[in-house]
Amino acid sequence: MGKPRAGRAEVIAFVGRSGTGKTTILRKLVASLRRRGRTVAVIKHCGHGFDFGPRGKDSNLFLRAGACGVALVGPGRMAVLYPLPGRRPRDGKTAAFFGDVDFIFVEGGRTEMDVPKIEVLRRGVAEKARFRQGELRAIVADFPVEAGVSVFEPGQIAEIADFVEAIGRPAAGRAGSRKGGKG
Repeated sequence: MGKPRAGRAEVIAFVGRSGTGKTTILRKLVASLRRRGRTVAVIKHCGHGFDFGPRGKDSNLFLRAGACGVALVGPGRMAVLYPLPGRRPRDGKTAAFFGDVDFIFVEGGRTEMDVPKIEVLRRGVAEKARFRQGELRAIVADFPVEAGVSVFEPGQIAEIADFVEAIGRPAAGRAGSRKGGKG
């Protein structure tokens, strides 16, 4: 089975325990890649579930009443909620909702084996990689790490962006994508 792809997007998971800095790194990485002319979407795993409003809010009331889905639409934004039977969908299937983008980053959760992973470690929170080298493409850590994969410090956003672009190189030559530049 090949890697999940949505349109031409490269799906890459950023994994690690809560509190390691995944969100901060991804926020900076998304901004860096956008400055390079790349398009990026993010799938955020919410292991404890989520809701777009308290039980009494309209969107929640519609879902509890049995609506197949609810779209929240406002100036410049839209969110679509709908109940899923059983387990959460695979990352590749979720990625398809974003259409034609260069990269889709998955934050958190235990993702599928066929998704390249970058694990984020932080002293005092998570100091040992949980994923095997076959699954792991790189590590981001705020302390020295010996690993058989590339290792970056959290502040090396430009270097991480270069690495991510190298993973997605087959998509780099397609229309709408731009190579090079510094983050």
